Amino acid sequence: AGLSGGQQRRIALARVLLSRAPVLILDEPCAGLDIDTERAFLETLNTVADDRTVVLITHRLLGVERLDRIWRLVGGRATAAAG
Repeated sequence: AGLSGGQQRRIALARVLLSRAPVLILDEPCAGLDIDTERAFLETLNTVADDRTVVLITHRLLGVERLDRIWRLVGGRATAAAG
């Protein structure tokens, strides 16, 4: 039996978290996840990302409190929202 879309997404996120890459670029990593899984992923991301550069592209600001810089893209212009 194949994996569901949600299972595939969780496996992909686990691989990212376990990678040794110094830079992580995540585009809507929590799309399609339930709220508990999303929170758990973001908590783990904050833990493993301390010595890495993380570019997190998202529409939701849940879990971004610990990020060093937050930029908003509005009307094609990037503006600093925090940091």
